[in-house]
Amino acid sequence: MDMENQERLAKLETQMDTALHGISDINNKLDMWNQNYVPRNEIREMFRARDEDIKELRDDLQQDHLDRRSFKTTWPNWVSAGIALVVLLVTLFELK
Repeated sequence: MDMENQERLAKLETQMDTALHGISDINNKLDMWNQNYVPRNEIREMFRARDEDIKELRDDLQQDHLDRRSFKTTWPNWVSAGIALVVLLVTLFELK
């Protein structure tokens, strides 16, 4: 081989080494990206579970609010029933 072909071959080898090194870097970066990548279905499932938890908490809070409200609305009825019972007992004991 003459000198010109040897230089061209050496230059080609250098370019090939550089290209292989670049491909290796890209491959390593893709591997790192794949380790951190979360599939769309998994994300969808995470959001669905989160939404269910939020719905359960909202329902619990709403039920607590309704329970408190129903207690507040029935409290005067219970007080008036108690007063009526006391008045009834007093009236019965006064008659005897």
